Amino acid sequence: MKLAIDIDGVVCDLASSICKRISKKYGINLNVSDITRWNMQTDKFDFYSEIKEAQRSPEFMINLKPIDGAREAIEKLFFSYQIIFVTARPVTCLLSTQAWVTRYFGDIPIYHLPGEGGHGVKETIDFDILIDDSPVNVLRALDVGRRVIIYTQPWNESFRDHRVIRVKNWKEVLEVL
Repeated sequence: MKLAIDIDGVVCDLASSICKRISKKYGINLNVSDITRWNMQTDKFDFYSEIKEAQRSPEFMINLKPIDGAREAIEKLFFSYQIIFVTARPVTCLLSTQAWVTRYFGDIPIYHLPGEGGHGVKETIDFDILIDDSPVNVLRALDVGRRVIIYTQPWNESFRDHRVIRVKNWKEVLEVL
């Protein structure tokens, strides 16, 4: 069985590092819990634009931390599933993404998807189960009959669909799989 796992927001804690970067840059106190939309904008910052700016720095991208429990859970899942990572990071992040995945997860294949946020693409990849934090990607996969687990983040807490399995952490991922 093939398990497709999104990178940012599921195994990679991009949001925490972006919040720290924004806090330092604008002299504010921004936490991940404040980010209720991936494209959140205020009078001081545009969260999505800050992500795009940070992604231009290979050093920034390589030094991101994994989400708590992801490494240990994927080690366990590796014995029962064929695992692939899926991401819509820009092409300029190909090498830093590969280096990051190798550093924390070893030799797991990465599918870099074209388009804004990979929307309209992830569901075309061959997989049985998708773990993602984007409601758009979740819905598209559900609509083509895929089994989907949504990894809870502040930007997807209002998303509801009876077909989806919602988890709050990697311990819960292991429980539902």
